[in-house]
Amino acid sequence: MKTIYLLLTKSNSFVSKAIYYMTQDDYTHISISFEESLQPMYSCARKYTYTPLPAGIKNESLISGFYLKNSSIPCALYRIKVTEDKYNKAKALLKKILEEKVEILLDSFSFVE
Repeated sequence: MKTIYLLLTKSNSFVSKAIYYMTQDDYTHISISFEESLQPMYSCARKYTYTPLPAGIKNESLISGFYLKNSSIPCALYRIKVTEDKYNKAKALLKKILEEKVEILLDSFSFVE
């Protein structure tokens, strides 16, 4: 068995507040890592510092950038045991997304469905 790490967070950002408003969930964002150190860790995040859109999957660090500025946000870390096949499929899917540089463009009504 292999392990995938999922970090759930909730920040004070506009997007996080909008997601919370619609879902009322404890956490509004999720990051994934295949390493216990959580490095590298990937999540859907803003492409530019001062504007929430466009966004895309990007490598984030717990010691710089967003998490450095938001070091006291609510979070939960999960370790998920998966088969080696599922682990490899998840890594391959993430690699494909990163290679294709998929951007997520949302309008203000995308949250309401």
